Amino acid sequence: MKQITYFLTISLIFIMLFISFCAKEPKMELEKAEKAYQQAIAVKAQEYATDYFEKAEAKLESAKKLINSKKYSTAVKMLEEVESLSLTAVKKAEARKKQEEEKERKKIIEEKKKIAEKKAAEQKAMEFELQKIAEEKAKAKKYIVKKGDNLWKIASKKYGKAKFWKVIYEANKEIISDFDKIFAGQELIIPNIESNEIKSGNVKNLLAELPKRIIVDEKYTVRVFDNLWDIAKDLFNDPLMWKSIYELNKNNISQPCKVFPKQVLIMPSPKNAEIIKTE
Repeated sequence: MKQITYFLTISLIFIMLFISFCAKEPKMELEKAEKAYQQAIAVKAQEYATDYFEKAEAKLESAKKLINSKKYSTAVKMLEEVESLSLTAVKKAEARKKQEEEKERKKIIEEKKKIAEKKAAEQKAMEFELQKIAEEKAKAKKYIVKKGDNLWKIASKKYGKAKFWKVIYEANKEIISDFDKIFAGQELIIPNIESNEIKSGNVKNLLAELPKRIIVDEKYTVRVFDNLWDIAKDLFNDPLMWKSIYELNKNNISQPCKVFPKQVLIMPSPKNAEIIKTE
């Protein structure tokens, strides 16, 4: 009996060794597993289905080691698991990606909706402002320009502050070609501005910006409200350059603090100023 058992054991070992020796390397199984693994990478399963992907990755490495050790039968089973895990990871990743894309699509739709609502609100506010301006214009007084008038004189007379000439300009710019050109007999609208707005200067939405200061052929034409200090600061980034400007023009300037609109001043050689040369 013992001899039979011994013989069977030896035979079984021999058969297993023979099968192991004769077994073929699972190239096809490895190829299928790696293909499924690459599909998982392609859909970013490492981000969207991390657990399944990491298990498939670990088992693939183990299967390759088993193949190197010629443990083909065990390797085949593991490669089947790799393929199954990878394909599951692909499905999970695609589903997760689809969810995120849908979420992003809804977010974009919501953002567009908010932008549309904001634009509608802005349009409504603009319409309200235009209506308000129209109503203010309806309340506005008329003024007939007299000889020697200019906008800043009229503003000083009507509002107590010359700088509000720009309010009058804005209200009449359709009939005023140039802010410092008005003529006797012209009828101007004088907007109604509340006294508290005049005190606080809260009329920015009605004020037009002055033209940009530039030098043309080494000369500068004085604008409304200009002074040598501001001219030097703007054109040369150095307010103290007012002295150089005054020295070049003292024959035409009675006092440094007195320059007048449209007065043409000779400028020092500019360094930082914007210059325009003409032929």
